[in-house]
Amino acid sequence: MVIFGIIVILAVSCLLSKTALKGVADTLLELPPYRKPKFLNTIVVRTTLDKSVFVLKRAIMIGETSILMHMVQFFDPFVRQFGMDGFILMAFILGLPANEIVLPILLMSYLSKGAMIEVEDLDS
Repeated sequence: MVIFGIIVILAVSCLLSKTALKGVADTLLELPPYRKPKFLNTIVVRTTLDKSVFVLKRAIMIGETSILMHMVQFFDPFVRQFGMDGFILMAFILGLPANEIVLPILLMSYLSKGAMIEVEDLDS
């Protein structure tokens, strides 16, 4: 099946290049100019500002409650009409930069823990 698929792709490509795409110039991809990496700038600025400060801002406490819980309590009545709760909305909002963290954020929010599991639960 794989070989058949490759043959079909090559045949269709050849057919299109001789009929519908005849005369269309091939475009070349160009690489951007090479620049030497700036290790100190990358390590200090990127790590500190982009990652650490962003995470610390989400963990700030106001009184006994985190900002996350304040936002969950604020949005909860509005999103209940859509069949969600505030935790789900906040997981989607905080997961916008990287979709793969939506579920871990949601689980940690529901558990109100900084980690996914507790070590005490691993007794055997």
